[in-house]
Amino acid sequence: DIGGGSKLKAADLSFSLTQLSTYLKSGIPLADSVKILAKQSKNPGVRKCFNQVVYELLKGESFSDAMIMQGDIFPKLLINMVKTAEMTGDLPSILDDMAEYYTSMERTKKQMKSAMTYPIVVLTIAFAVLIFMLVYLVPQFSGMYADNDATMPALTLAILSVSDFIKTNYIILIVCVVASIGIFVYLYKKVDSFRVAVQTALMHIPVIKDIIIYNEIANFT
Repeated sequence: DIGGGSKLKAADLSFSLTQLSTYLKSGIPLADSVKILAKQSKNPGVRKCFNQVVYELLKGESFSDAMIMQGDIFPKLLINMVKTAEMTGDLPSILDDMAEYYTSMERTKKQMKSAMTYPIVVLTIAFAVLIFMLVYLVPQFSGMYADNDATMPALTLAILSVSDFIKTNYIILIVCVVASIGIFVYLYKKVDSFRVAVQTALMHIPVIKDIIIYNEIANFT
């Protein structure tokens, strides 16, 4: 069991690359430097990945090839930059540049999450209020109409029907929502065409598309 794992996060990459550059500048060989990173890592998956890189280095593989052999754990940009550094013989400088890049990327991601927090909170509260009204308030109005023998319009009857349906089938609805979220996440991660469709849709939503564009421009520059 020597391969596989999730991609390294930008924060982990930034820290590891800075540490690796420091070790190399102090004269420690590459394989030993990566071995130190593996020992320092608290994440079992990351530690396993670095140990496998050390194994490939000791076999005589280049650093970039050793990273490629780990599947999708290391970003392609980083691998290609390391490959360029191997050609020029200036690996520590490239590692410092990439560490700065991933630090900036992580900072931009946090700013994007912060920008999305307020609208998400507002939508969540609005949805909760809507469910509360349908489940608790609407049935009370239904009783008032029934007591007064009032004739209810079609829209009111429709709302009452929705309210009754939610109260009767709330367990099924919760299961369906959770299952839908799970299926969506799975398709987004595994099916390229579905991910492209979702991203295309997001790029047409007024506020979200601006945040995505600013994030991409910040990463590019």
